Amino acid sequence: MPKRLTPLRSIRAFCLWCCLGNYREIGLCPAEECSLHPFRSGKGSRGKGSILKPVRAKCLDCSGYSIVSARDCWAEECSLWPYRMGKRPKKEGAPKRKGSNKGIEAMRKARLSAKVPS
Repeated sequence: MPKRLTPLRSIRAFCLWCCLGNYREIGLCPAEECSLHPFRSGKGSRGKGSILKPVRAKCLDCSGYSIVSARDCWAEECSLWPYRMGKRPKKEGAPKRKGSNKGIEAMRKARLSAKVPS
């Protein structure tokens, strides 16, 4: 199984696909309205917020601005596909963090057991 690309490398791979494999064309890309345009060089753009938001916007654009179509996208070979929901996918086989809700549960119990003054 090939290693999953980072969001930034996925954007770079998508731009390379869009420019028909010509690296020079990526730098000359005139599509400034594209949500991926600031990230096309494979480098982050400071002050632009999450890098996953432009990916989500591009996937919505590709799917005709249908949230359902973007979610049910069949183009698994697209480099943006793992990030189409605007979130990082969970790693397969990654262990779940145990005890991450212990503090929250303790607060709930304390709140429920506390007497409310009447």
